[in-house]
Amino acid sequence: MTKVVVILVLLLELVNTAPRHIFPKFHLRETINDNGLNTDMEAKHHNYKDMVQFMDDLTAKYPSITHKYSIGKSVQGRELWVMVVSDNPTKHEPGEPEFKYVANMHGNEVVGRELLLKLMETLCSQYQKSKRLTNLVDTVRMHFMPSMNPDGYEMASSDGGTDWLVGRNNARDVDLNRNFPDQFYQKDEEREPETNHTMNWIKTNPFVLSANIHGGSLVANYPYDDNPSGRTEYTPSPDDDVFEKLALTYSFAHPTMHLENPPWECKNVPPDRFKNGVTNGANWYNVAGGMQDFNYVHSDCLEITLELGCNKFPKNDALPKYWEENKHALVKFIEQIHKGIRGFVRSKSGNPIEGAHIHIDDRSHISHSGKAGDFWRILEPGTYDLKVIKEGYVTAEKKSVQVSNGSPTSVNFFMAAESADSGNSDASLNGFPAHDQTETNNQGILQPLNQDNRDSSDMNGYTGFPLLSQIQNIDRQLLRSASMQNDEGGWQPAEYPEFVGPPMVMNAEARHRTPFSSMDEVMMGQNYDPGPLKEFYLDTPRGFTDTQLMMNQLNLEHDDFFDHKSEFIGDQAH
Repeated sequence: MTKVVVILVLLLELVNTAPRHIFPKFHLRETINDNGLNTDMEAKHHNYKDMVQFMDDLTAKYPSITHKYSIGKSVQGRELWVMVVSDNPTKHEPGEPEFKYVANMHGNEVVGRELLLKLMETLCSQYQKSKRLTNLVDTVRMHFMPSMNPDGYEMASSDGGTDWLVGRNNARDVDLNRNFPDQFYQKDEEREPETNHTMNWIKTNPFVLSANIHGGSLVANYPYDDNPSGRTEYTPSPDDDVFEKLALTYSFAHPTMHLENPPWECKNVPPDRFKNGVTNGANWYNVAGGMQDFNYVHSDCLEITLELGCNKFPKNDALPKYWEENKHALVKFIEQIHKGIRGFVRSKSGNPIEGAHIHIDDRSHISHSGKAGDFWRILEPGTYDLKVIKEGYVTAEKKSVQVSNGSPTSVNFFMAAESADSGNSDASLNGFPAHDQTETNNQGILQPLNQDNRDSSDMNGYTGFPLLSQIQNIDRQLLRSASMQNDEGGWQPAEYPEFVGPPMVMNAEARHRTPFSSMDEVMMGQNYDPGPLKEFYLDTPRGFTDTQLMMNQLNLEHDDFFDHKSEFIGDQAH
């Protein structure tokens, strides 16, 4: 009997720790809750007034990591509120990716609305308590829109959400998920206010990853949603492999979505069945004018659509069950933003180049650099050739860039102007300085630019060391001593039981307050030379990718060093 028990325990541990491809439908850490999980989600629906009050209460309680703003008004004049949760919530940090969740696009599909309110509260209350959630707050600027269709919600809630269609559309009876510009069909229809505001929001923020939360089925749906023929058939996007993996990530982190025959509580609704709980949109049914395709075609944001159950407007007492089913998946999906490649496009002098086109192999979908020259691209593991094109600059290329299944690969481009007459001055591009350390408290961004995959030709004429003058007087022997220390800075079990377990694999450059011994990926196994700091940057394979890593070892907190600590203190004890 003892031997049987031991064998069972070993098998369970094998399944629990094995790579996903070995046991694709059974992974304990994502399908079985840990003991002692907090399940105290309030069993209550929040109408518009309650929702706004909930968000206001969060901003009042956690002012240093939240920011509430409106992207515009609905047909009936209700604000379309968004809550940012991040360690620097009021502005974009150069090099830090931005994420969004949008819910309640169909006013009678309300589960996502309540889940986002709970997720916002959890991220705030567990900041500086759960290492995993704190890492998200520190390294991602997360935007949450609980209701894109507040008018529809009020109509649906008037009868308790019993009707399958009442409140689905907005106040002018327009389906907002058929109201966006479509790549295959040019329609002359008027854009609704909610649609126009959301389009502008998508185009003016550097979102990298997103999900649009619906109800009515149980599946993770990915682009494309339609095709030129209008037929129901698989219609892949240029990043079909990435989209499918993103959808599978959510599905397998959900306890039932990925099952062959998941529970279906709606007796009057025929059940939907999907392989592994995912589907290509057009292979399910055609949706012309949908929001997820608009994100992909008209911005750099990859968005999928999540259907979280057949019951669109469940009773109050059912809401905690939906939180239990989705909380791990909601967090796991956000963490996917740190996969693939990331980097900066800058001039030879280190000034940011905005609007550069980043081409990946022969994929027709192009990414673009932002105002700070930063860019991101979620990719599956593999080897890729990259090319950057910007009018007025010599095209830059990098061959055979390796992308792993872990932390993102940093790839930086330094572009030379085509000629002195091109008008591309390095003094300041678009009014944005080469590096402004006050723009970010995510210290992985403050390095001049790390040396990942840099060819020697990239360094010709490169003089961009804006932090050099601020740290060059630090004793070099102290730097060497600090770099050789062996503090163990691993992750400790989170106090918040829902998220106990290993964090996402994360490059040290994207973390701050990290001891030197955690710099495995940064150091590349090299011992730093105590020579001049500029040579240090040029000659080390990846150099110091995080100024904070030096400053912390010398007991010099970055916030004090740059004398703007007041920006970041507040409720960090919460």
